[in-house]
Amino acid sequence: MADTRYLVNVPIGCLVKCVSGEVGRVKEAYAETGWNPLGIRVVLEDGTVCRAQEVIEPIKPVELELKEKINSPESDMLEFKGSFASPLESKEKIMNECKIKNDEQYDAWFKRKSPELMHAVMKTIAAFANTDGGTLLIGIADKPKKTLGLQADYDNLKVDDDRFLIQIKSRFKHFFGDELWTTVLNLISELKIYTYEGKEICRIDVTPSKTTAIPVKHFKSKLDEFYIRHSNSSELVPSARQFYEVHWRQHDMKYLSTNLT
Repeated sequence: MADTRYLVNVPIGCLVKCVSGEVGRVKEAYAETGWNPLGIRVVLEDGTVCRAQEVIEPIKPVELELKEKINSPESDMLEFKGSFASPLESKEKIMNECKIKNDEQYDAWFKRKSPELMHAVMKTIAAFANTDGGTLLIGIADKPKKTLGLQADYDNLKVDDDRFLIQIKSRFKHFFGDELWTTVLNLISELKIYTYEGKEICRIDVTPSKTTAIPVKHFKSKLDEFYIRHSNSSELVPSARQFYEVHWRQHDMKYLSTNLT
């Protein structure tokens, strides 16, 4: 057993065993001078306040970096989405408010609603690609920051974690078209499921496109739209011509379509 005198630094996210027997990951650690014979006072992810006696599993650098991103505000290179395709309200609340009588009617409603929500994810990916790249975290609600997880998407799309990632990739062809979807796929440096606060979330890292402008198709009109990141939002450029004359020329990109309107 580790001597509690030497636990002078308990990193956020590491797995600890407390003096009282609890085991959990550290959400918050209290700064203390020197050592305490009872161990450092910590708050675990489930809210338990206790004294850390032993570090069972140190946090991995990639997990620490992920936690830092989640605890950061949205920016030009960071965006949070509560879901990929699902409304944030519960299925029961939606069925009640929309007077949906059964699962079959709900599935039809979801099929009509989900393209709009997927478009919000795809336009963020396009905006990152058209600017300086960035990270999109799905399953994290912003303002207030809350870990929602991916269970609603799993249930509505009728998929597990592996098929969820396949579902995202399959949507690239729908939103970016036959000519560009593989280009977009190659710009994704990471598409992975992580566990955070006991729930699964999806991380999508997008690298900037150095040579090709990335338009995304509107979920209704199917027309190409150009988005760029500005501050903490994905902004629509009013026309392809304006994108070409201002943003695109600045980045020396090429656009595969000739329809500049």
